[in-house]
Amino acid sequence: MIKAFYNACSFVEALDVKNTLSRITREWLKTGIYFGILQELGDKVVVQDLPITYCRTRFKDFNNLNVLEFNITYFTNTYMDERLRDAAVLNFPEVVQVAWRKWKNKTLQNPWVMIPASAGGVVFCFAEDQTPLFIASIPELAKLKDAVGREEKRDENELYKLLIQKMPIDSDGHLVFELDEVEQIHAGVANMLKDLDTVDVLTTFGDTSLENLQENSAASSANNRLEKYNNNAWEAMGTSQLLFNAENSSSLAYVIKRLESIMRLYLSQYDTWIRFLINQRFTRTGLIFDFEILPTTVFNIKEYQA
Repeated sequence: MIKAFYNACSFVEALDVKNTLSRITREWLKTGIYFGILQELGDKVVVQDLPITYCRTRFKDFNNLNVLEFNITYFTNTYMDERLRDAAVLNFPEVVQVAWRKWKNKTLQNPWVMIPASAGGVVFCFAEDQTPLFIASIPELAKLKDAVGREEKRDENELYKLLIQKMPIDSDGHLVFELDEVEQIHAGVANMLKDLDTVDVLTTFGDTSLENLQENSAASSANNRLEKYNNNAWEAMGTSQLLFNAENSSSLAYVIKRLESIMRLYLSQYDTWIRFLINQRFTRTGLIFDFEILPTTVFNIKEYQA
């Protein structure tokens, strides 16, 4: 029993649970599902990612684990060189290698091969909803990006000034300066301000003034506009920006608790998978292993230590 326990701990250690599950969770969050192959070489354990295009899952086994289905046309579509293709096939479980040989010999019609967890198949998803967790926020984030671009343009316009020179006209409606004189006046002022990128010169007839290209009220309302788009993006994610910029401690605590409850759904599937792997390899008569990842975070670790 001690030896079996030691071997089980060594297996979990080789799996590198912290880094492996962090990577899997990141992909799961992005695509709504994760596909992979568990590979073992001596005391090394690795989970190889699989392209979602050639994978699917429709069933669960008796251990409540999703069954991976892999499309072996992946090899012909990915590897043009036959030697590289055959080498790639050898990195997959035996059930895939057998199916590939039959496929090459044209004795297999269906390219989809089932790879259960017992054969190394790895699938993580929520059966009731395989939609990526944050996909609803993508349109709102695009709107926020466009809004930021518009506000940056408004900020640039706020810096620009237009110097308007209005040439005088006498009481009879005649020009005080000749047109060539007006041209020289315009050229002189423009030359004087040529080093100022934010000022342009316009010469007309009448008074002189310095004008902004943007109303002052537009700048004051910019923050309100961006805040609206920002809030919409966070709401679409199903979380709150308070997690990163808390206004008060009570609201932050609520957001953290809600996100912890979401991540525990992920942990429960990881627990089931690793528990199955350990018992498949190291269980003995009268000995059954259990496995649980404690839902500890930097925010609740004191509760578990107590």
